[in-house]
Amino acid sequence: MFQRTANYSVPARNAPLAPEFQRYIKDNPTEIRAVTRETLNGMAFRIEERLAVETPPEEREAIYEAAWERGGLQFRAAFKDMMVDKAANDTAATSLSARFARS
Repeated sequence: MFQRTANYSVPARNAPLAPEFQRYIKDNPTEIRAVTRETLNGMAFRIEERLAVETPPEEREAIYEAAWERGGLQFRAAFKDMMVDKAANDTAATSLSARFARS
């Protein structure tokens, strides 16, 4: 059997749901459902409109750092072009490589 491992992995940041978040989910099911139907990824968050290749490096790094801290699938939604443009994806790979080198 051959099993390919991911080149990079973003922490999921799984934790118990805060009571405030649980209340938000219960109070806003229509809004949450609408977002999942409007997004390309079917998730309850939107992909940012900004482009990684057009964002200044210092700002881009700060955005990647914040996305890393949030964790999970939202990391890939930090930039609109990250999943469809190799140059944009390379900015994420470089950022993650630097992060791992510091660890």
